[in-house]
Amino acid sequence: MFEQARSTGSWISVALLGGTAFPILYFAVQIALVPFVPGYDYARDVASQLGAPASPIAGVFNTGVILLGVIGILAGVGQFAQMFRLGVNIFVALTAGLCVVSLGGATLWAGLVPLPDPAHSASGPYMLAGVLYPALLLIVFRRSPLWRLVFTFAIIAVGASATVMMGVTGIDLAQWEGAVQRPVALALLGPAGLGSFALWRGKLHSA
Repeated sequence: MFEQARSTGSWISVALLGGTAFPILYFAVQIALVPFVPGYDYARDVASQLGAPASPIAGVFNTGVILLGVIGILAGVGQFAQMFRLGVNIFVALTAGLCVVSLGGATLWAGLVPLPDPAHSASGPYMLAGVLYPALLLIVFRRSPLWRLVFTFAIIAVGASATVMMGVTGIDLAQWEGAVQRPVALALLGPAGLGSFALWRGKLHSA
């Protein structure tokens, strides 16, 4: 029933490959630009501070983040289209696609409205879609033992991240904001990349 659905060179494949790279590029941009910001501390400083006015590479960073946001949005549309082609329930497919679009939109907003603008934090609620997303992928890939395991772990990672952000663990979020923000970002964005890759392969029933 679930045959290879990928068409080489199709816009869906391009969108899904972009989605696969989405979380990788998010961290790669930071690694590439941090050396140009004297005094930047990974443990203390969040990623968005690279785009603040005081940062010498603010324009470059924010442009990169905006492009990443566009990639994320296109990945969400591609995921919905691929799920629809593979026969996934349309409500599940649409909701999962919108979750990724939301993550991309939040990233786009973060680049368009950089710190210290108070409106920068308005992107936060849209990231909450990343909490629901792994559970939807667990439904989509319920016939694949490998991806069930992967997305179950993703749900656990999201839950652990939420616990830390709520202050339950007692970690000083002000002192270790950067150290906390990056694992949380990985927990939210990582599944979008994994889901894009899994869907790009065009199979729902096997590893």
